Amino acid sequence: MFKDEYQRSENMIVNYPIKCVQVFHISTLETFNKGALNVLQYLEQQIPASNNNEFYEKKLVLNEMTKSLTVGLFHLWLHNLQEFLYMGGDAINKYKKNMCHASCSKILSLFKEEEIYGLRATLIKYSTLVNAIKHGIGPSYDDLSKNYREFFYPSSFYSITDSEDFLVEYAFEPLVTPDKYSTLLLFWKNIPQTICIDFNKLKDFK
Repeated sequence: MFKDEYQRSENMIVNYPIKCVQVFHISTLETFNKGALNVLQYLEQQIPASNNNEFYEKKLVLNEMTKSLTVGLFHLWLHNLQEFLYMGGDAINKYKKNMCHASCSKILSLFKEEEIYGLRATLIKYSTLVNAIKHGIGPSYDDLSKNYREFFYPSSFYSITDSEDFLVEYAFEPLVTPDKYSTLLLFWKNIPQTICIDFNKLKDFK
């Protein structure tokens, strides 16, 4: 059986004190999100749109900028979570290095459903969105198109019709509106002050 330098057995359960990192991670995400919204608001005000063509181009730019900022926000959240789990298992978890390369869904599988208060499905949706934005056509894009149609036409935010009432598609799908992704904040705010993760689950991180 694996033993670490402190003579703790591999099947020990690691306790992670959430309270000590909540304030930092929430503050970091809120600061990033506030900055992102300010950038989008600035672009909205600064990009001219005196005619239809310019208006379509403006929406296209805002869509692409919003997607970029969404990717950044999600990766900041995921990086914080990976680092938190990695450091919590330091010196006792021989699988810890694989944590940094694990997918969002695999990392979330470490938590009991009641620990994250039903947020798992939404977090996986955003993970799928981010992968589709990054990689374009492929498995994540197909998954997003099949299961999360809100990111595709028709969209109340992006749908514009021409003089003959035909839909004008001027932004590249997926379509991302400049909303605040509060789920990422709820994750850190809502989980219990202490969570427990069994080493047996970590064996799948290979």
